Amino acid sequence: MLSDKIKLHRIAVGLTQAELAKKIGAQMVVVSRWERGVNLPRAKYIPLLAEVLKVDALYLLKEDE
Repeated sequence: MLSDKIKLHRIAVGLTQAELAKKIGAQMVVVSRWERGVNLPRAKYIPLLAEVLKVDALYLLKEDE
């Protein structure tokens, strides 16, 4: 799931939710909601997340098999 990927890779690169939010221009509560699966990131955040989390954007969007 996207929520799990965001959390896993955020931790792997050593960022808090607040630090990730700052790097991508979002609020911490938004990142928290993404990680809990409450909301999905808007399209504009996907490339920013991919860059900061050091993963491919398609990887983030691809459904787990």
